[in-house]
Amino acid sequence: HNAKSSTSAMNRIHRLSLRGLSAAALLVGAASAATKEQFCSDLAPLEEHVVASSKAWNDSHNHTLSDSTSICSCVNDPNDERNENKFMVDCSLIDSYPVQPEPTVYFERVLFELKEGGEYSLMETSWGTNYNSFDQSHEISVTREEFYFEDGALAGCKANACTSCDICENKKSVAIDCSYVDAVFGETYGKVVKCDEDYERAYVNAFDFGVITGDGAALVAPPAVDAFSERDPETFCSNLSGLESHMNESFEKKMGKTFTSSYKCVCGELDDGMESFELDCGMEGADGHMTFLASEGMAFKLKGGRFEL
Repeated sequence: HNAKSSTSAMNRIHRLSLRGLSAAALLVGAASAATKEQFCSDLAPLEEHVVASSKAWNDSHNHTLSDSTSICSCVNDPNDERNENKFMVDCSLIDSYPVQPEPTVYFERVLFELKEGGEYSLMETSWGTNYNSFDQSHEISVTREEFYFEDGALAGCKANACTSCDICENKKSVAIDCSYVDAVFGETYGKVVKCDEDYERAYVNAFDFGVITGDGAALVAPPAVDAFSERDPETFCSNLSGLESHMNESFEKKMGKTFTSSYKCVCGELDDGMESFELDCGMEGADGHMTFLASEGMAFKLKGGRFEL
């Protein structure tokens, strides 16, 4: 759980242990319905739950904590800031260990969306680790796991840098395969979590948020899409330079001024009458000392006459 910023730390990111609570995890919740403003004005119960969950997990794994604190706040969805129907709860979790010179900084996030009927629905949760950039100029958030909900029920999950993430039959726990084979020695490393281990995901997933209302607020029409979003797949895929520039700028901003990157994006096969298509962006980067390769994939699905991410 070393959060110090270094090349070796970043290379070991996918080896961080999976976290979770047993089926008997603490479950804290609101006593009654609250408006968004009321809920966001007092996040102490959620902060206490995150800290208690962290202590329980560390105790179960024989890790000694010297201190654990959490601070939560309500913010706009950073991926859709103009959408007034959404808001996110962003929690920091700072765990200090006697064996580490610096604390480990995690984040836990919860995304809500206002629905017809005036109540907010849980849409997505995630957790990850915060690191300092290589040049120490800013902080980098690395998402470890993401969980997607429909009507408040777990409907999908993704474990970054892992082969798979699957929902178990009980619709609460998940099975994750984070194993990998060393290309040189052929040894298998990493961790595999099976359904019988009752791996219960991010700490916030075990919190009962109760009913959060919009206090009479009406649904706001999403912001008008720009011309970039209105293109058909063929036109969109014919010129991906804008996306490539965005990827380069975003990567270099996150990693620091010493890094350079070159993204090249290409769409998969496009057919008449298709209901989905994929896009892949490959990147070659360098920091003056080493060269590295990476890729990011996106999938778009036809919904209501428009392809959505």
